[in-house]
Amino acid sequence: NPVYSFPVILNSGVADVQKYAAKKNIEVAYAFKNSIADFLKESQGSFINAVSLLLRCVLFPLYPRLGTKKSAEIAKVLATLP
Repeated sequence: NPVYSFPVILNSGVADVQKYAAKKNIEVAYAFKNSIADFLKESQGSFINAVSLLLRCVLFPLYPRLGTKKSAEIAKVLATLP
């Protein structure tokens, strides 16, 4: 897993973005997976804003050794997200 990541808060569903990025060979992960909000999903009413971010924020790879070509591919995907 990369140490550095670029968080993106989405307006649309995460599934669509994951499929779109996967077509371009870019791995996207949930930003707050294994957080306290993820752990306590059953009591979502108590912290609605945290759950909203949990479900809409994803991480794109961004780290020093990524390379120019891969960075350009990721930038293109970010610019054209569904």
